[in-house]
Amino acid sequence: MTIFKPVDLGVDTRLVSAPLLSRLSAAGLLASLALVTRARRSDAGGRGAADEPGFGVSFRGLVEDCPSVLYVQTYDRSRFEYISPQLDRLLGSMGADRQPSLQAWMAHIHSHDRARVQACFAAAAADGVATEIEYRVVPGSGAEPIWVRDKAHLVNDLDRPTRYWHGVISDITAERETQRQLAQTEQRFRAIIEHSPVGFYTQEFDAESPGVSRTTYVSPTHAEQLGFDPEAILANPTMWLDQVHPDDLLRVIEEDIATNTGSFKEFTTDYRMLRPDGQVVWMRDSAQLVDIEGVKPYWQGFLLDITRQKTLEQELDFLASHDGLTRLPNRRYFDEALRLALARAERSGLGVVALFVDLDGFKQVNDLLGHAAGDRVLEMVATRLRATLRSADLVARQGGDEFLVLAADIAGTPSGEDSTRVAKKLRDRIALALNDDMTVDGTLVRVGASVGVAIYPRDADDADRLLAHADAAMYRAKDTSASSPARTRLGPGPEARM
Repeated sequence: MTIFKPVDLGVDTRLVSAPLLSRLSAAGLLASLALVTRARRSDAGGRGAADEPGFGVSFRGLVEDCPSVLYVQTYDRSRFEYISPQLDRLLGSMGADRQPSLQAWMAHIHSHDRARVQACFAAAAADGVATEIEYRVVPGSGAEPIWVRDKAHLVNDLDRPTRYWHGVISDITAERETQRQLAQTEQRFRAIIEHSPVGFYTQEFDAESPGVSRTTYVSPTHAEQLGFDPEAILANPTMWLDQVHPDDLLRVIEEDIATNTGSFKEFTTDYRMLRPDGQVVWMRDSAQLVDIEGVKPYWQGFLLDITRQKTLEQELDFLASHDGLTRLPNRRYFDEALRLALARAERSGLGVVALFVDLDGFKQVNDLLGHAAGDRVLEMVATRLRATLRSADLVARQGGDEFLVLAADIAGTPSGEDSTRVAKKLRDRIALALNDDMTVDGTLVRVGASVGVAIYPRDADDADRLLAHADAAMYRAKDTSASSPARTRLGPGPEARM
């Protein structure tokens, strides 16, 4: 049952259609057209357009079929002049005895919204400005509230100095529910992002600087990774580049320009960054271009701290060619270095010396003090060998208690006298370096060394035979009298304490 009956207003379509079309959309235009079907008056007894057969019925049908509630209200917003029948579908029948008063409508506005709506209406009546407000209405006792959007603007009566409010009330309950669900989803994903160990960011293209992007969002983790507050990062567009490690900066700039000016849709790159405390961190930067019609293109990406991963990768790479205990190059590294040294020597005529070092008395250390003490001795031997030999010489660990030394690119005469002299010096330095006592967990330990020497090209002209010759010379040194400076075997002396 329709509760509010329309009344004749005398409103002319020339005044109401244009503003409604621009401010209230088609629904408002239909409302005005419907109102004039009975409100338009004829000129001095003539027939007006509204008097044509079917005119009023046609436009009234359009109004009454509109899903929104259309209304006309007095300027002071104290009384409704017209409310369309859709109100019954919105609220249910309020009864034929209800009057189109503002109080009747206010009674259905949710109590939590009523004061806000009244204030909005009062301000509009005082200032004459168009209004748009969202609030809840309650159809009846115990019913679930309905969210509505109420839009209205002032319209002048052509024939009388009267102004009216023309408005549209639309049911936006489904829209508000969608907004609520979207807000919940955003809140949920924001919580995930802001508590994630991964740092997220967005960057927009800078119209003033083609190829340059401007950071518009950084998550707390991202700011923590860089060691700055999020506000500082957003305020300083160059802060990110300022923190890139100098050794990676040029590459990062080139990649950034390429991604911003090219046809890239996504990228992933690794680089180092410097925190304010001087700490170097490895970051994996991965982003995807978001290009939606009507929205300014932007990058959304994440920064993952991969410092631990990079450290492990570097350690694995290191251990592939180095000994894990002494940190010296291993046999694989030594063989490759020896092969390259012999190739250079073949072209240049320079000399190459290979030494095979085997510790004497090391088994006693392991047996009496344990393997941990033995490992400590190996570490100290490696340190002494590095400190004793020339910077150009290569010291490697063969395995167990055996070490290798390579001296390459030795200039000299065709007879190899200079290579022989270098070999003797290296052997004697090794013997002297290992002759000093070592302290392991408060215990004095002395180990000696048997050193075998092989010289290219005097003893062999390829790597395998050269090392085999040095190995054989080392075993001969073990059986040679300790008084021979060239074939010395230094073992634990009687004064050594274990």
